Amino acid sequence: METIDLSDFFITKAEANAFSQHLTKIFDTIYTAHFDLEKSLMQELGMQKKEALIKLLRENKVQDSSIPALQEFLKKIQDSIATLPLVTLTIAFEPTNETLKAFSQWFLFTLKKQVIFDIHVDTSLVAGATITANGKFKDYSLKALFEKTIEEKPPIQQQTATPTLHQSTEHVTLGR
Repeated sequence: METIDLSDFFITKAEANAFSQHLTKIFDTIYTAHFDLEKSLMQELGMQKKEALIKLLRENKVQDSSIPALQEFLKKIQDSIATLPLVTLTIAFEPTNETLKAFSQWFLFTLKKQVIFDIHVDTSLVAGATITANGKFKDYSLKALFEKTIEEKPPIQQQTATPTLHQSTEHVTLGR
């Protein structure tokens, strides 16, 4: 099946599920009397996604006046969503939309495929991320390094004597 770029519509698993549900509602109203595609898209997706979906229809040469072609294309989108790889990403902070877009773009440009993220936040990672995809787990966080450093560092010992001012033999000279 030809891949459809759906990156304008969702990045996370939750967003993909919501988008799919909205498409199902549109799909269910196609054969109702006085169906208006633009109105239906606007109600279900909002202005920005409506425009993006209309653009996607035109790029794929789907005539929005042809109910069977529209129905077939919406089904194709649904099938594409179901086959997108899921990547579980655990990071140490709550990501912004810009961060999620950067992650998504990295996968698009590096691996040449769109993925859906299942995002988890775990502040104990310190920094970095853990990634689970295709049954494989990789830990790119600083948690293990941080814990190792803490374990290897000798405990801080208390000083028994307080140094006095006259014990210092260092002199500071100022250059001209």
